[in-house]
Order: sequence, then structure tokens, then C-alpha cells
Amino acid sequence: MIRIPIRHTPWLVTLALLAAMPAGAAKKARFEYGLTLGYSISAATGNYVGQEGLSRNMNPGLTGGVQFTWNATQQFSLQPELLYRMKGYGYTGSADAPVESASLLLTYIELPVLGQYDLWPDRHTSAVLFAGPSVAVLVGDQLTVEFPTRRRDKTFDIENTNLFDAGVVLGVRFRFPAYNDTGFFELRYMTSFTSFLSDSDRPYLYIGPEAASIGAPGSASAHHHVFTAAFGLSLY
Repeated sequence: MIRIPIRHTPWLVTLALLAAMPAGAAKKARFEYGLTLGYSISAATGNYVGQEGLSRNMNPGLTGGVQFTWNATQQFSLQPELLYRMKGYGYTGSADAPVESASLLLTYIELPVLGQYDLWPDRHTSAVLFAGPSVAVLVGDQLTVEFPTRRRDKTFDIENTNLFDAGVVLGVRFRFPAYNDTGFFELRYMTSFTSFLSDSDRPYLYIGPEAASIGAPGSASAHHHVFTAAFGLSLY
């Protein structure tokens, strides 16, 4: 039997542990696709509201869809996405305001195209920075209003929303476990540089019998700001 001196034992144990550990991040597939679902908080900025007694606040929403990734190298990749996105904002009325609260919900089919950079492609902890343009098509708009004199909320279609929205997306994604790249958690911010409202012939927030409009004549300027936290699963 071969005897190993005790003084050599720590070195052998260390070597055995290193040999048992995964060698590092596996080489990425050239093409990947995945699913994502997240929770978002959206707000809006612009000069489209000035009605006395109403203040703006944020709205919650959902984001979900599919992602397609082309890995040019171990660090650089291009990722187009097809997402269903809820955006909008809310109003809160003061004691003498004509409405108690209002919530504008705009739903879009959105197509971001993101450039991505993996900070640690050879480590077990992976962080990916991403940024890129985004275009969206409006598929639904609804204003839900709570009146002081009504027991139930009333919903209205919006007359002066724009069909298309365009902006920019940036964020960071953490993949786990990194050497398999099966799941991820991400934080992203999206802002639009086009107005989601067109000019209105009526001042500020106007509520008619069946529809409503938001804005001021000749000065429609309304831009989305959306913060999203999402989980996803990468598939091959």
C-alpha cells in the first residue's frame, strides 16, 4: 500500500476539489431563444396635462414575450424581442376635482433590438449589459375613471392616442446558473422619444359620453417611462 505523508494531504485535497468543480462557462450556442415575464411600473412626462386638482402618478403593468439571441462571440450578442407591454399612468384628484382618480392603460406589441455585452463570459456568475432601440404598435387604450358621484368606475376609449411608439431600452441581466444559462433575472428601463398622444381639440382631460381625450390643442407631448423587473428562461 502506498503511504502519503500527512503534510501532503492538504495539497491533494485542494487538487481533488478543483478537479471536481465545473471547468467554467460552457460555450454558448450560436442561436438561442427564451421566454420572459415581468412586472413593470410606468409613468409619463410631458406638457399634456394642466387641469387643476389632478396630479399624475405611476401605474403597474405586465410585460411578457419571447426573445431570440444571436451570439456573435462569447461576449457580444444581438437580441430581438417580441413583447406584450402595458404602459400608462394615473391621475389622483384633490377634494374639489371632478374625478377622484383615473388610470390610463395603453397596451402595445413591442419589438426591441438589443445589443448585449457579457461582462464575465468565463465565470459562473454572469452579468449582461444591454441597450438598443424599440418600436411598438398600440393594440389597446382605455381610461378608467372613478367619479365622486358614481358607485362604479367607468371606462372610456381614448380619441387621441398615436398608433406607433418608439424609444430606447437599457438594462442589466443576471443569468443563473451561469454555466448552463437556463434562467435569468433582469432589470430594464424604457423611455420613448415620440409622443403617445396626438393633438387634441379639447383642453386637458376631457371626458365625453363614450370617449375621452387628454392633452391641449397643438401641444401634445407625452412620453413613456417604464421600469421593469422580469424573470425568464433561456431555451435552445
